Amino acid sequence: MKILITGTDYGLGRALAEVYLQAGHTVFAGELNPRKSMLGKADHMYRDRLYRIKMDVTSITSVKEAFDEIKKHTESLDMIINNAAILGDNTKTIVEELDFDEMKRVIDTNAIGHARVCHHGVSMLLESETRLLVNITSEAGSLGTPDPNCDIPSAYGYFMSKAAANMCGKITATYLRDKGGRVIIIHPLYMATYMLGYKEPNATFEPEEVADMIIGITNEPDRFFPEGRNLCFISADGRKMEW
Repeated sequence: MKILITGTDYGLGRALAEVYLQAGHTVFAGELNPRKSMLGKADHMYRDRLYRIKMDVTSITSVKEAFDEIKKHTESLDMIINNAAILGDNTKTIVEELDFDEMKRVIDTNAIGHARVCHHGVSMLLESETRLLVNITSEAGSLGTPDPNCDIPSAYGYFMSKAAANMCGKITATYLRDKGGRVIIIHPLYMATYMLGYKEPNATFEPEEVADMIIGITNEPDRFFPEGRNLCFISADGRKMEW
């Protein structure tokens, strides 16, 4: 398969790129800062199947230029994985001094970034047989999750962005419904990320473990879709998530 993955500089994106490369697929790796990316070590191992492409999902110009580069190598994509995300401040309540400009940046990256990528990428998906869109969001975007970690009075930008990203996936699935396209929205569990500026020490899963779960899902996507639907919201370990 030919796969575009965004946010491959480090964390889950980097792990996803490596696990799909190891499985023999061709990966177009969207990187915000290629010079600092942790994916560099894969260059010599997968030179014939790894295309590292600068992509800032908050810039429609950058996204367009990235797709222009991708189109030099292929006319179609079998799968797009929207993974790029940032955290922002997750400590302040509504009565404290919130950074609303930062909040907009988080939503711009985590939700509108999905829309920018889909705007340029869906037509390439529809040229393939697989036609699979995978959006990495979070249970933080669920209005119905019972998880106490998501029942907190802060993290406005991040939580709102993930709810918006879920809706972006739903709307895109509606467009794809009669065109054979499908959308999987995935919560990546409590995973060690670098969103805080350092690797989170108390997380339950490593990015490599979650990446292995996700490739298992995308290898057999049929079993996760409700009958007659082209949209599902699940966790990386395959559990159905509450919208």
